[in-house]
Amino acid sequence: MVAVVAVQFDTKILDADSRVSRMLDNLMKTLEADGQEWVLHQEGKLVVGIITKAIKPAPLQLAVTKQLQLQRNKVLKSDVFRYVKWLRQFAIGYQLYGGMDEERPSKAPAEEPRKEN
Repeated sequence: MVAVVAVQFDTKILDADSRVSRMLDNLMKTLEADGQEWVLHQEGKLVVGIITKAIKPAPLQLAVTKQLQLQRNKVLKSDVFRYVKWLRQFAIGYQLYGGMDEERPSKAPAEEPRKEN
């Protein structure tokens, strides 16, 4: 399916909302170029699965997958538009409250020379 190639999260974009927007923009351009916009309405579950598998960084993907398993989020699995709206908010919150720190390797703290009295 063409949508699989189009769905990519650019980890160079630091803003979570912009990252989701860029992914969605690329997906829409690809589907429109192939005349497959109908996929978003008729194959929602498939598209949500493709987007979820493409989420980067991996810790965010894992967090999204866990959230989708909750009963209250069941409706998101088949409605692409509600899912993307939810994903924007979730990714922003995830980034805001420290989840994105996991994607960057932390530097080892530099050792300070010991002072002897």
